[in-house]
Amino acid sequence: MKNIEYWEDLQIPARLFFEIIETSDLNLLVIKFKHKEDKLKEAWEKIYDLYYEKRNDSKMAHVLEVQKKMRLTQFKIDIIKDSLRVLITLNLPKETTQTICKSLRKLGIKIDPNKPMNEEVLNKLQIDVNNLKIQLETEAEQLKTLTSGVKSSYEDACVSIENTLERTISEDVSLAKFISLENSAKERSKIIQSKRNK
Repeated sequence: MKNIEYWEDLQIPARLFFEIIETSDLNLLVIKFKHKEDKLKEAWEKIYDLYYEKRNDSKMAHVLEVQKKMRLTQFKIDIIKDSLRVLITLNLPKETTQTICKSLRKLGIKIDPNKPMNEEVLNKLQIDVNNLKIQLETEAEQLKTLTSGVKSSYEDACVSIENTLERTISEDVSLAKFISLENSAKERSKIIQSKRNK
């Protein structure tokens, strides 16, 4: 293993991957030293996306798409709130205010820099940001529907794979190998099912 400080690819042990899904504890990614939460979150999203991409699962591809939409919506909300906070609290030169308003317009938030900032910002917080929050809640509900009934227990997945492939899985199997075994088990199940149907 190369000298890494935290897991950021499919070489993560599969057991650890599933433990993070169950506990949401991103600190489990750390191998040595302490890391900023945003770095761990970025590494987790990369691993998580790679996992579902490699599984060739169309339902999970849709789940990933919804998750990406949710991250983008949350990002928009955060950027808008921060920008609006700057507009309302700092006495900025008119050119800077216009630049910020122009950037916000690209995110769908139209602020008139010629109107009083307090009124404009309050209006945008009440209407536009609330609309984005409703969109985020809708996306979260869609994600909940898509993932209901999805098995994420490592032990359950191992037993299923082991029974199908008639072999045992090593306790320290990497997530990359686990995915390959899982895909092989799916293929074998299809073959067995087609033979039964004949």
